Amino acid sequence: MTAIAITGIRAIDPNTAYGLVFDQYLRPFATPHTRFFLGGAEGIDTEALAWLVANTQSTATIAVPNTLAAQPESAQEVIRMALMCEGYSLVELRQMLTSSGYYHRNRWMVDRASLVIGFPSRAHPDRGGTAYTLRYASGKRLPRLIIPV
Repeated sequence: MTAIAITGIRAIDPNTAYGLVFDQYLRPFATPHTRFFLGGAEGIDTEALAWLVANTQSTATIAVPNTLAAQPESAQEVIRMALMCEGYSLVELRQMLTSSGYYHRNRWMVDRASLVIGFPSRAHPDRGGTAYTLRYASGKRLPRLIIPV
């Protein structure tokens, strides 16, 4: 089974057609033999999760840094919807909700992946948690597909 971690920005542009972006960049990997690892945050995480559920036969593990209840309500809704689907699971890492907790979650996902797909900010591609995660994957010599949004 192929394992792919998805990482991306939280502050997404409501005018961007992310479904089209995911059709182009995620669909080629989204087979029934692919397991995705997503962070479950608002933004790219939940947009990609909802797209995977609606458009693919892949499976996914949603990793949250603390607990599902600690996630924003809108993210909880998308995660709960995904968890009703066969092959979707939740891992609560019970870390503090600080940068170190989010970075721990991102390393956890990358450590289980054979490819990392990142959606960093087009304006600041080298800053934030997405950039950190892509650098971590690079340090592990994992292939990375980087799509600035």
